[in-house]
Amino acid sequence: MNRKINTKKILVILILVVLLTAVGFRIWGPNYEQIKHLKYRNYDIEYSQYSKGKLYLYPHHYLYNRDLLDEAYMKLANKLLDEYLITKDTTLPNEIMKIYNHDSLETGYKITNFDSLIINRKTLLDTVTLVD
Repeated sequence: MNRKINTKKILVILILVVLLTAVGFRIWGPNYEQIKHLKYRNYDIEYSQYSKGKLYLYPHHYLYNRDLLDEAYMKLANKLLDEYLITKDTTLPNEIMKIYNHDSLETGYKITNFDSLIINRKTLLDTVTLVD
């Protein structure tokens, strides 16, 4: 019996195998860490980002990329606040407030008074990343 090879079916099967392999590798493959930098003035804050969007720590607990970026912003704000307290540079309060009140930053609430940010610094500019 001679069977005629259907190239369209073989091509579709080959494409499906390649796609399923790629998806499987993405789901069960390695979670690559990429080191990124948040730069402002003479400050360079280094933080990690993961290819899967989160880092598995232990069952049901992850560090998410968004939280690691927020932590980097808080470190930058702390460094700028330290510089402000030493130099009294008048441009720094506005920059610190922009960082703290940035839309993508997931803080508990927004601050409009710079003095309250200084007073409550340990709470508002906390750089500890909570594990979800």
